[in-house]
Amino acid sequence: MNSRIASAICVIIFIILLLSFVASVDAQGIMPFNEIKAGDKCYGLTVFQGVAPEKFDCEVVDIFSSGYKKQILVLLSGGPKDKDDSEILSQTNVFGGMSGSPVYTQEGKIIGAVAVTWQYAKKPYAVLTPIEMMVGFRPRILDLPNKLIYDHNPVLDIFSESDGNTSAVPSIKPGETYLFCDYWGYRYSCRIGTATFVDPRDNNIVYTLGHESGGAGGIIALPFWKGRVSAIIPSLASSSKIAWETGPMLGSVMFNGPYGQIVKLGALPKFIPMSITLDNFLQEQLKSNYFFAYTRHADTNIAEAIMYIKNLVDKSLDVDAEIRVNITGLKEIFSFGVIGETTLTGMIVNNFVGEQLDPVIEGVMVTLKARPKYKTLSLEKITASTILTVKGEEFVDVSLVTSNIGGQEFTSTVRLKVEKKFIDKHLQVADGEKAAEDILSQNSGQDVGSEIADLLNKVSDRNALYLYYIEAEGESVKNKDSSPVLIFLSGENLAADESTFAVDTKKSSVEAVKEPPSGWVLQARKPRIQILTKIDLPNKGMLIKGKKDFLVKLAPASNKSVKKNKFWLF
Repeated sequence: MNSRIASAICVIIFIILLLSFVASVDAQGIMPFNEIKAGDKCYGLTVFQGVAPEKFDCEVVDIFSSGYKKQILVLLSGGPKDKDDSEILSQTNVFGGMSGSPVYTQEGKIIGAVAVTWQYAKKPYAVLTPIEMMVGFRPRILDLPNKLIYDHNPVLDIFSESDGNTSAVPSIKPGETYLFCDYWGYRYSCRIGTATFVDPRDNNIVYTLGHESGGAGGIIALPFWKGRVSAIIPSLASSSKIAWETGPMLGSVMFNGPYGQIVKLGALPKFIPMSITLDNFLQEQLKSNYFFAYTRHADTNIAEAIMYIKNLVDKSLDVDAEIRVNITGLKEIFSFGVIGETTLTGMIVNNFVGEQLDPVIEGVMVTLKARPKYKTLSLEKITASTILTVKGEEFVDVSLVTSNIGGQEFTSTVRLKVEKKFIDKHLQVADGEKAAEDILSQNSGQDVGSEIADLLNKVSDRNALYLYYIEAEGESVKNKDSSPVLIFLSGENLAADESTFAVDTKKSSVEAVKEPPSGWVLQARKPRIQILTKIDLPNKGMLIKGKKDFLVKLAPASNKSVKKNKFWLF
């Protein structure tokens, strides 16, 4: 379709939706953007302290219009006074948490919401997002079932104090403060906004904020509470509200877009529950609980929470993590990992949630164990002999050198049986955490959840090393049933829906896909990992970490006998 025609259609659709909306709420008092002019007097509502909104004055300085984007420049004034009998706005200018504050004409018709200001401004200038823009882009998907929210309205006392009255209808008024959170519990990651407009067609729909927040645009489900403002903290750079949630959770932020957020009251979000237990060596055990919203950065939020607890441990100690993850339809994943800049827990969650934001994580349990650094061994070096062929079978002698924090080295030698297909291949030897990271990164985005879970459980011993092979990209790999692995088509210019063209693995070849779209090329699935051997080292009770690779080479035949070795194969 011609781009100009498509744009024209979008404009027409928007105008129709907007006109129908304005017609239905005209009695509620919406001031059309084209009737606003410079010099108009106005007033707004926001919470300065406590929970009740208070009035402030304003004047329209100018209006701007460029395509879809419409803006109103206003100068604020008045408002309540502080304890020194000074106007708060004169001390703070426009402050953080004020976004969404509704602004009205002197006759009481709503103009828009406070959305933008400038750091270090000497006067409280603000840019309003017109109310027409905020309500005109209401996505119809809000009327459809959302997999990120509960179908019912459960009483969730774990979030905040609640009287357990499920019959009460939640509500919020324009100008009231609200909080929405990426995660909450022992610590919070929350932001503050102000309610702008309640939809008269559906009192459970509330328009807020006037701008996008957090970069997570589109359909979301973030918990929503009313807020209580403790104070406004003045700053030369950017003043801000300090606010806390009050009362029970009211609903969810269901949409985050360039012209603000849309809240649905009574719709409670699904979440990822996580418990963290810290065994801090000689100190008292610490337990904490968290709840993470399903977002595209849930893995980062989980890592942030874990790192906060980890940083409570004395820096002279090492911290090891025992991880248990329960996922719908899969057996429990059990893994170990030393805590670094990123966490293995976050990687696991990201792999099973990903871009689809599927609510499949039933629970995450993390136990952080502090231990003296001298109980940690680092893999320093690995050497391997050439392949020995003994009675038709191939073996390789592997020498592993580890060291402790004091520089003391330990050498262990094991003889491993090697399949012929791995001759002249680079093999990896790594601790369980490094192996788990490779499993997750090499299979990211693939529909092989049960396989990944099984592999992760196979590398769950932190007192051992693992020998494994990473299949090269494009390499021909056979499944157990000899059918080809999943093949997909990808291209530089994806379709709008980013569809994936897949080949039926039951077919004998990739030619099962006929005449792929122009610009698409045939690629093998992302590399996969084969876990070959678990290597038990004699240093029992020591935590092993590190990763090395080596190339397996063929040597002349030999009739040497093979000693039994302390290792086992999967």
